[in-house]
Amino acid sequence: MESPELFALLGFPARLLGRLSLLLRYIWSSHFSTTRQYAFQRFGSSYRFRPWLLLDMEGLESMEQMIDHGSDEELLSFRAAHVTTGSSTAVVGSLLASAGATMLTLDSLSNVHLVVTAMFMISLMLSMLSVFFTLIQQRELSIATSSDLLRIWCWNGKLRPATIRQHRPGNTIMIRESSLTSLYILTAPFELLIIAVCVFLGAVTAYLALATHTGLKLGTGPSWANFGMLVAFVLCTTFPLMMFGQSLGQKDKEIAKCKKAEQEREGSEEGGGSGTDCFACAIS
Repeated sequence: MESPELFALLGFPARLLGRLSLLLRYIWSSHFSTTRQYAFQRFGSSYRFRPWLLLDMEGLESMEQMIDHGSDEELLSFRAAHVTTGSSTAVVGSLLASAGATMLTLDSLSNVHLVVTAMFMISLMLSMLSVFFTLIQQRELSIATSSDLLRIWCWNGKLRPATIRQHRPGNTIMIRESSLTSLYILTAPFELLIIAVCVFLGAVTAYLALATHTGLKLGTGPSWANFGMLVAFVLCTTFPLMMFGQSLGQKDKEIAKCKKAEQEREGSEEGGGSGTDCFACAIS
């Protein structure tokens, strides 16, 4: 087991925790089923016993298609997209860190279990690390200024034979394998941020639940006010998370359906291209 995969194994529970906020997406769409073929091609049948790799299969596959079949313009667009996403991640991470720091100043926080304080501190730390890692990521991407350098940066230095579908008649094609390390550099800030969000939401829920259980008075109002705040918070947080998660899951199903329909259309055509070929490339 190589070191990137070892870190993937150790961080797998935390990454699963970060995806709890959008759990309905994975329940609704069978999100990982579309990547099993690629996982088998790259890692063999042993991928079934390495579930920590499933979270990265989609990113590895798309990166591999880009460095082997993407144009120079697509590579530069890929870099620009990650630079833009990194800026957004830094902004959200800063806001979440500010929220976590504010929650640590609550006077009543010392009257509930210490685990709540620890959760707010963890959320604050992870938010700050997501901003810090974004700065490092942007620096790494700034070094690869050309498409050739980007291909090298996204490649792990290994070649493997293409599948039957990728073969050309009479030729054996060797394709570049995408780098798991490069993928982690690109996704680490976002992974830390979604974990921080889940920990923050869990800390607020635990704070309100413990305050309700111990009868801690958080403000003026009747005795059931704490329980009312807890119920309101859970409902107002759960509903949008479920709605957005279901929307993402439904979109995953639509994309898979479109890809299947496009493959069937291509298989039914005999030679010759059409104007929809560009669309097929765009969604593959």
